[in-house]
Amino acid sequence: NALPLNNIKFNVIDINNSSNNYSMSSDAFGEINLGFENGNYNVSTQFENPNYFSISPNNVSINFPTQPSPVIQDFCVTSNGIHHDIETLIIPINPARPGFDANYKIIYKNKGNQTENGTINLQFNDAILDLVSTNPAFTTQSINNLTFNYSNLQPFETRQISVVLNVNSQTENPAVVGGDILNYTTTNTITNSDEMLSDNTFVLNH
Repeated sequence: NALPLNNIKFNVIDINNSSNNYSMSSDAFGEINLGFENGNYNVSTQFENPNYFSISPNNVSINFPTQPSPVIQDFCVTSNGIHHDIETLIIPINPARPGFDANYKIIYKNKGNQTENGTINLQFNDAILDLVSTNPAFTTQSINNLTFNYSNLQPFETRQISVVLNVNSQTENPAVVGGDILNYTTTNTITNSDEMLSDNTFVLNH
C-alpha cells in the first residue's frame, strides 16, 4: 500500500563486460523494466542523498539463463530520519528577443524524505518584461515578483511552472536591444527548515 517512487536511479553492472553498464530511472508508477542478454549482472539503486533513505535490498544479482525469466524484484524504500530538502531552478525554453515572447520553465524538486508545502518566488525586471501567462496560475503578483504556492510535494517528486514574458522592443521605453542581459532569480521556500539552502535559490542571467 506504499506510494510508488518515481525517478529512482538504477545502476546496471555487467559483471563480465563493463562496456554494457548503464543507468535508468523508475517511471511514474515506480517501475522499471530492464532487458538483459545472457550473463551475470548486478542491479543497485542510487540516491542523490543516500543518508536520507534506507533501501532493502541494496542490490540484486541477475544471472541469465540460470534464472528463469522474467525476474521480478521489489525494492522497499523507507525514510532514514527526518530530512527536509528541496531545490529550484529556472531554464529558458527559447531565445529572448526584443519585442517577442520569452518562455521559461521553473523546475522544483523534493530531494528530502518528507512531504513539503512551500512557495516559489520569481523575481524579474518588470520595467522591461511584461507577464503574458503562467501555468499553473500564480498565487500573487507584485512589482518585479510572482509567487506560486504549492502543497503536498512528495519525496522525489518534480514539478514545473511555465512562464511566458514579453520582452520590450527597441522602440519601447526602456528599450531592450540585442546583447542586453535579462536577470531572473527563483527562490523556493518551505514551511520547514531546509537542510541544504544552497540550491533553494537559482539565478539566471539570460
